[in-house]
Amino acid sequence: MTKNKSLKIGIIGTGAIAQTIVSSLQCEASCEITAILSRHIDTAKKFSQSYKLNAKCFDNLSQLIEYYHNTKNIDVVYITPPTAKRYLYTEQLAKNNIPIICEKPYISARQIEDIITNSKAPHPFFDATHFVHNIRSQTIQKKILNHDIGQLQHIDASFFFPFSDTQSTRFDKNLEPMGAFGDLGWYPIRAFTYFIPSHSPLRSCDVRMRRDNKTDVIIGGSGYLSFDSGPDLTFRFGYDVGCVEQNIKLCGTKSILYIDDFVIPWQNSFIYNDPHKTHEFSVANGYQPYISQKNHLINNDPPQHVRLFLYVRDVLLGQKYSISSQKLTDETILTAKILAHAFQSATIKE
Repeated sequence: MTKNKSLKIGIIGTGAIAQTIVSSLQCEASCEITAILSRHIDTAKKFSQSYKLNAKCFDNLSQLIEYYHNTKNIDVVYITPPTAKRYLYTEQLAKNNIPIICEKPYISARQIEDIITNSKAPHPFFDATHFVHNIRSQTIQKKILNHDIGQLQHIDASFFFPFSDTQSTRFDKNLEPMGAFGDLGWYPIRAFTYFIPSHSPLRSCDVRMRRDNKTDVIIGGSGYLSFDSGPDLTFRFGYDVGCVEQNIKLCGTKSILYIDDFVIPWQNSFIYNDPHKTHEFSVANGYQPYISQKNHLINNDPPQHVRLFLYVRDVLLGQKYSISSQKLTDETILTAKILAHAFQSATIKE
């Protein structure tokens, strides 16, 4: 890759995630979809045609791997199939030294560690969580490191996203073993590992989850996590709440920092683009927070999902970047470990 060259992306899967990302990247000259893999070649071709892509289509992973090595027309492969099926792809791509962007969650932290161990690619793994690439998130992280809100004491986060289609893969335990906890609960925990300055061992974990009576899939819950040192975390998640909520509060000894759209911004994101909404965070302190509150406007162009791919491009180019790829990977592994422990120890509300 050369400077200013577009990132050539091979995509595995043609489901909702792939559709959303491809649609949102169509106007980005910095990104190019060059290959599509689906279980059925006709599905891959139809997908390519529907988005007017000039992409090579495959129904066999070995063919995509061969295409990568023979043509150099793929820089990275983006893996979008359901959680239980991703390891089938990550294992083979890593062994063939092909850089991977992988959707969350993960079967286990071991899945990520195996990618890194088995691949000889200089940068073998990128997690597809978007908000860590948002300029707002990076600005807040710096404020925390500078103690602008004081010593961080507590993080509280919610991600509710109404969803009730029991025929979808989200309600298939064989494909999404953690259900809504893996899908939505990932984000509060990932925010915790991203924003806290340093990590200490998990001390206690109290998580309660709700199951769907029809499918037995986890559809919601809440939890409290405490650690040997540093802030603790409370969180809530669910498909079974009637309104989207994606709030986070970072509570410091000087002030509280608040965001009401920390996962998918209301403005300029792949789902929302309300021109009347601003991209911001607020900070308040004292006994009259409604008076002391100050809103901080942040530029959101390019949007966070595009910045993810620009970040991958720049890392693969070897350019210096403000975010350490190793740091993000370490945080992702820690998130996967905390998520797995919380899931295994959770109490299920019948």
